[in-house]
Amino acid sequence: MADNRIIVEHDGERYTQISGAWYNARTYIKPPEIISRRLEERFGMARPPEPQKPSRPPRRTHQA
Repeated sequence: MADNRIIVEHDGERYTQISGAWYNARTYIKPPEIISRRLEERFGMARPPEPQKPSRPPRRTHQA
């Protein structure tokens, strides 16, 4: 199986994105949320957009 993951470097550490989440490329441990946000801002997000929750229909009021 080909390993086609992209590895990026940020602040001296190497990170890879697996199924839309960032991981340290050496330890495969998720970095702190602030680092994940910076990686997403700088390198983009590979995860597909999350499905929108269906909005609740407007409440009907009984008219007498």
